[in-house]
Amino acid sequence: MLPFKDGQFDNSVSFQVLEHHRSPAMMISEMHRVTKKGGYMLITAPFLGGVHEAPYDFQRYTRYGLQNLIAEHNIELVELVAQGSIASTIAMLLNEYVDNLVRRGGTTMIIGLIIYAPILIYSRVSPFLDLLTSSKDICFNYLVLARKK
Repeated sequence: MLPFKDGQFDNSVSFQVLEHHRSPAMMISEMHRVTKKGGYMLITAPFLGGVHEAPYDFQRYTRYGLQNLIAEHNIELVELVAQGSIASTIAMLLNEYVDNLVRRGGTTMIIGLIIYAPILIYSRVSPFLDLLTSSKDICFNYLVLARKK
């Protein structure tokens, strides 16, 4: 339980934390508890991407999972935005791939450094390619804006 009074804050935020919480429902419940009536909760959570902060990376949510989690707590979902689309998600995964190659050292590091330039160019172009390949179901992150009733 958070060490704050009920309704102590005008708004609450959680950026890239939900996937690390052993009980996401409890986390949302606590955010709801400490937020004033009419206050907003801004939450971001990854959808596609590598494990990070291991061993404390427990889950990923689809848009439907996030909608359900918010609805279970009788919170008004104001907006749910998919961040990135197909091209930028591929770019993010390619960057993780290069990072893994470089971290291994030796020959794989050299390969990673060689292929990094074209991947970097692709990464810079990917937001524009997302406009051509828009998808609400393939993204690397979700942003949730919710309001306490």
